[in-house]
Amino acid sequence: MTTIKDVAKEAGVGIGTVSRYINGDDSVKNKNRVLIDNAIKKLGYEVNSIARSMKTQKTMTIGVVVHSLTNTFSMKVIENIEYFVSKFGYSILITGCGGDEELQYKKLVELKKRMVDGFIILPAGQDAQRIKYIVGDTPCILVDRLLDENIFDSVTIDNEVMVYEKMCDTIKLGFKKIAIY
Repeated sequence: MTTIKDVAKEAGVGIGTVSRYINGDDSVKNKNRVLIDNAIKKLGYEVNSIARSMKTQKTMTIGVVVHSLTNTFSMKVIENIEYFVSKFGYSILITGCGGDEELQYKKLVELKKRMVDGFIILPAGQDAQRIKYIVGDTPCILVDRLLDENIFDSVTIDNEVMVYEKMCDTIKLGFKKIAIY
């Protein structure tokens, strides 16, 4: 595997210069940028994201825990999360707990060990303090459900209001026999 040392040697510049270039530092001279870019292409260098995350303490990964991987709503939420976070260079690590609250906590611990940079949870249980204990200072957002304590940012809708509004719209259209499944 090609390292930044190899790139530096090929380009005839210092390792620090290559590192600054790779990390987007504008102070790298244009002459050196060209040399480094050519060396990277010639050697087929690719950034080692694991090594980078050890240095920066950022994995560029968001842990997503859902109560059900078979639920259409959950999958749509996951799809939208992935679309949004990828715009900022993040990936997602998805896990489900099948509605099992204890398994949800175990999955959160696993994601914490993988040093995710944030959590998005479609919660299976109600224990906000237990989730807070596990995630610690890592940013965490809840989706679709509120917990017993309001200590996390959350994204929810009022299902009762939404159903009422849709039923009113349906009645206004003249429908008299309405079935909900």
